[in-house]
Amino acid sequence: KKNFHLKFNFEKFSCEFFYKKCPLLITLVKIMKSRATGILASVYIVLYISIATFFLSHNYILFPCRFTDYKSRIMTRIPLKNNMSQDLSIQYHNRNKTDNTVYFNCHGQQADDIEKILRRKFLDSNVYFLFHRGHESGQIIRNKKVIAADIEAVADYIMTKTPKTSTITVSGHSLGTWSAVRCAQYIFKKGRECKIKLLDPFTSIKYQVSCLFPLVDLLFIYDYCNFDGMKALKDHLWVYRAEIENVLHEKEAKRMADFLKENGIRTRVITGTFHTNSIFVHDDFFALEN
Repeated sequence: KKNFHLKFNFEKFSCEFFYKKCPLLITLVKIMKSRATGILASVYIVLYISIATFFLSHNYILFPCRFTDYKSRIMTRIPLKNNMSQDLSIQYHNRNKTDNTVYFNCHGQQADDIEKILRRKFLDSNVYFLFHRGHESGQIIRNKKVIAADIEAVADYIMTKTPKTSTITVSGHSLGTWSAVRCAQYIFKKGRECKIKLLDPFTSIKYQVSCLFPLVDLLFIYDYCNFDGMKALKDHLWVYRAEIENVLHEKEAKRMADFLKENGIRTRVITGTFHTNSIFVHDDFFALEN
C-alpha cells in the first residue's frame, strides 16, 4: 500500500481527508505509518482536532436544534411522548386542509430554517416537522430504539389527525430519508396508506456521517440505517436528486443511482441544485407527481 503523505493543496486535502481518511483511528494509524516528520504529524493532528471542534461547536450534526426556544407566528409546537415515555415535540403548520404531510430532517438545521422550507410549494396540505434533536431534554439521540420510537409516535399522531379518506405524505431530506422510509413502513403496517417523497437520500448513513464529520462514528450509532425498505415501497415512492451531488462521495453517489435504477424506483433529477441546499431552492419537490 502507498504511504499516506500530507498534501497542502487544500481542496484535494479536504476531499481526501473527509471522504477517504476517516474515521479518526484509521487516520491516526496512517499518520504514524507515514514518512512525515514528527512535526508535520503533530500539525496534522492539531488541524484534524481543530476541524472536528469547529463542526461540533457549530451544531452541524451532534447537538440539539433549539426548538424549545423557537417562536413562530405560523408554526405550532405540539408536545408528544413516545412509547419509551420520552418527551419530544413536532412543529405544525396548519393550512386548514384534511391532507397531511410529515417532513423529516436530520441535517441539523436550526429551527428558524423551518420557515424557509414553508415558503416552498409543499403539497396542498398541513405540514408537520420532526427534527430528531428536537427533544425537550436537549439530549443527543444516539440510540436506534429512541429514534424509531419517535418516528412511530409522530406516525401515530398524524394517522389520528388524518381522515381515512384523506392523504398522508411522508417526506425526508438527506439523513432524514431513513426516518421517512421507516415512518412509511410503520403507517402501512398499521393498515393505512401514504405517499413517500425522498430528496437526496443516503445509502449508508453511518459511512457518510463518519466521513463528513470527524469523531461522529465514535459518538453516534447509525449502523442500522439502510434503504432496502425502498424496494417494497416503490409503488408509492418518488425520489428527487440534486443535479450537483456535493456531499456524497462519487462512488456512493453512483451506488445510489444504480440502486434506484435497478429497483425501478421513480427518480427525477432537479437541475441547478446542490445536495446541501436543495430543500431551500427548488419549489417542486412537494408539488410534483402527486
